[in-house]
Amino acid sequence: MLFILRKITAISLGLFLLFSCKESKKTLSKDSKTIENHSLKIEKKEDFIIFESLLVKENIQIAKYNNIVFSDNGAKFKRDKESYIHIPKIDIDLNKEFNISFWFKFNDEFGPKPPALFVYKNKYSSPSNSPFYVFLPAKRVSGVIGNQMLFAENYNSRQGYSRKYYDSFQLSPGTFYFLSINKKDSILQIYVNSELYSEYDNLIYSKQKGEEIYLGAFPHDSEFKNPFEGSIKGLKIYSRALMENEIVNLYNSEPNLE
Repeated sequence: MLFILRKITAISLGLFLLFSCKESKKTLSKDSKTIENHSLKIEKKEDFIIFESLLVKENIQIAKYNNIVFSDNGAKFKRDKESYIHIPKIDIDLNKEFNISFWFKFNDEFGPKPPALFVYKNKYSSPSNSPFYVFLPAKRVSGVIGNQMLFAENYNSRQGYSRKYYDSFQLSPGTFYFLSINKKDSILQIYVNSELYSEYDNLIYSKQKGEEIYLGAFPHDSEFKNPFEGSIKGLKIYSRALMENEIVNLYNSEPNLE
């Protein structure tokens, strides 16, 4: 009889633990932007990560740093000192899935051209025609993919700005933002602080390949154009699109930046 009671107790305890584990799994809360289920973290990232650097010191062996000041808040760029980071020999297949994520903060000092954040280019690229280029026109996040401007209604620079572009919110100077650019199938999504900021469909992805990355300026015609004034931290490039919960997890993984 005692043996039977012990067996029943063991079975009950096992069922309690099973249902407790199931009950503890939570779904993503869009309001709080926290992840309680830590198993949602990106797994086996070495299988699909292309590049990763915190950008808190000169630790990329193949990179060139020009007038960059490093701190725990990342790499600091000055627009009047030709500041940039050049990372050669990077292969991103823009016709397939990818994700590019990093933190940035801009100062309230814009030149005549919108500052360049992230440039993926080849020797034939220009600010209006590049494999992929992210910049800040009018304190908004936008870019170029091929010769398609991500602020025009029909993705053509001659069409001018779209109403949808003007409706996207302006960012504030002196504040760190988490930017995550996600490409899946034919859709390109831009997330700011893990919230969907803008989305583009029916883009024509050019077969022109990029060869190198520049952060903080766009080199063209022997000049460094569209200089950026501010900081960039934690650049990560993946060879697949990330799920929203993975983007949120990246956003939550960084302590408060100043």
